Amino acid sequence: MAFLQVVITSSCLLRLIFYGKVGLLKDFSWAYAALLAVPLYAAIWLGHFVLGRVSPVRLRKGIFIFIGLSGIYYLFLKS
Repeated sequence: MAFLQVVITSSCLLRLIFYGKVGLLKDFSWAYAALLAVPLYAAIWLGHFVLGRVSPVRLRKGIFIFIGLSGIYYLFLKS
């Protein structure tokens, strides 16, 4: 889980850096970014809370089902 958090966070930061370099963040507001940090940390806390309550076997099954359904969606339904 920690590895996934690092990968997702670093990819988002790199994306923001490159968006800024090509001028796509001209109207970026740091106030909105600070405001969005509150639900972000609430979601992280909720994830840790759920992770502590759900058995790893059930969590793994749920993740595989989610990834499988997402793959089917993007392969067949998203044009």
